[in-house]
Amino acid sequence: MQRAEDDWHRDFFDGLWLQVQRQSFSASENTEIVDSIVDILQLPAAARVLDVPCGDGRTALELATRNFELTGVESSTAMLQRAREEADRRQLSISWIQQDMWSLNAGTGFAAAICPWTSLGYGTRKQDQVFFDAVAGSLDDSGLFLFETHVYETLLHGFEENLARRAGDVLVVEERDFDTEQGRLYTDWTFLRGSEQETRKSAMQLYTVRELDSMLGRAGMTTIASWGSWDLDAFEVGAPILVQLARKGG
Repeated sequence: MQRAEDDWHRDFFDGLWLQVQRQSFSASENTEIVDSIVDILQLPAAARVLDVPCGDGRTALELATRNFELTGVESSTAMLQRAREEADRRQLSISWIQQDMWSLNAGTGFAAAICPWTSLGYGTRKQDQVFFDAVAGSLDDSGLFLFETHVYETLLHGFEENLARRAGDVLVVEERDFDTEQGRLYTDWTFLRGSEQETRKSAMQLYTVRELDSMLGRAGMTTIASWGSWDLDAFEVGAPILVQLARKGG
């Protein structure tokens, strides 16, 4: 397998992937996740929330309907355009910023920052620490950081090298290889729809829960809770995902 470069994400999120992304999560699933985000954060009305990366805005849009002040940060032009168009259609006022998550500069004084949909790990270890540092800098003195990601304890339990699934009318095929020395998951993706075929490569940096706690600590944040799903099940080895909440300061 020829492995993805570190900047693989710059060209990944386009073409048939946009159809896959749209079909992978239903509106009801998104609403349920936002319900959990609201329950976890317990923010007052009109609180400022930073969503990074915000993708096509599905989380930011839903939070904006609940009277929070949203800023969405996204590097993909195609994704950000979809977010802007949907915000205009729904007459929602959201601040959209085009930049990648490792160059985060969205201002300060946010009550909370969120990073859902397993985007953490798209960069290198150095980049992810830079991201945590920037998130901490964007928060107010007791601001909260809530993120969802895969970790060793979730992704490597029952690891499979080859996967296939359908997202609407697109067949998604994954060929995966885990580098134990680097802690990186390399994946060859194939998207098939009728006579259309597109290929992509990705490289996901994985951490243990303990490593993430240390990285958050170096950024001046403290982990205060962890769950194994957006239903807030207890986190354990083999959980589908890690949902982690940290607070700036102690």
